[in-house]
Amino acid sequence: MELKLNIQKHEAKIQTLIILCSGLVLCFQYFANRAFWNDESAIALNILNRDYFGLLKPLDYGQLTPILFLVISKLSASLLPNTELGVRLFPLLAFIASMFTFKKILQYILTSEVSRVIILSLFAFNLSYLYFSSEFKQYIVDVAVALLIILLNLKAYSSETRKYI
Repeated sequence: MELKLNIQKHEAKIQTLIILCSGLVLCFQYFANRAFWNDESAIALNILNRDYFGLLKPLDYGQLTPILFLVISKLSASLLPNTELGVRLFPLLAFIASMFTFKKILQYILTSEVSRVIILSLFAFNLSYLYFSSEFKQYIVDVAVALLIILLNLKAYSSETRKYI
């Protein structure tokens, strides 16, 4: 019986790894380097035409975007300058981080390996999340931050002070 449980846990780990890798492969839209649409191009122009302090002022073209998203996006845009790929790098990384964060959350709240695999696959293959991972908007970053907040609340801390920090 114990050997069977160990085999099931090993199989679940392999399945989880396959799901995470498949989620990464499905991010191929990012590499399609498609053209920006209206809202994306308006935010991108703000990123490219302003310095870091300029991003703290109201944005041009009627755009509203969180400041931290703008600053990190400007930083990622400097890694691959003058490309759509550089500007869209931060949402892609946020999706990847959200998959691993969600996997960790599932380990805290579910005991069934099968349930973890099924639910993780629903997250990793979610078409909206995959689309937003290749779009220059903050939506997938919102998902990643929300998951991080949930994970931090599930985690056990050695003291109350440490928990609040």
